[in-house]
Amino acid sequence: MVRLHPAITSNLLGREITVIGHRYRHARRRGAAAVELAVVAPFLVLIFLGTTQFASLFYTRHSLVHAAREATRELAIQGTSETGAQSIAEDYLAVVGVRGATVTAENAYAGSGDDAASRRVKVTIELPVENAMILGDSLNMFQPGFTISAESTMRKEGELAIRASP
Repeated sequence: MVRLHPAITSNLLGREITVIGHRYRHARRRGAAAVELAVVAPFLVLIFLGTTQFASLFYTRHSLVHAAREATRELAIQGTSETGAQSIAEDYLAVVGVRGATVTAENAYAGSGDDAASRRVKVTIELPVENAMILGDSLNMFQPGFTISAESTMRKEGELAIRASP
């Protein structure tokens, strides 16, 4: 192999190449790229994991809201009990993969009364944030014991009580 000065180039099939200097510059550049990747890669992984965690949190929150709404809707229909509404919400959450939620149903309707407060039904669902995320709270983004919750309130369906006029 003939050693030429790095500035000396030869023409091989119409392409100019540096005979010696190119190989050394390329090797130095590969090392720089590896160092840059080693510096940037942890930040990229952290951004990816954070985005995935928040997407999981928002999906779970949406599922809680939807389950609460469906359970409240069933509770608002005449004849559905509080335990029936809780069962509907728990079944929906099991289908979408949410575990560990606490479902409470409240039926203020006692069969009489025509004001809005006495005809109110409500379902509340609470879930620890560790159960809402794919990796749990491994990035320590929330305080211990932090919960996400969803609440739905509707008015009981049916005929209003008619009061006799005095």
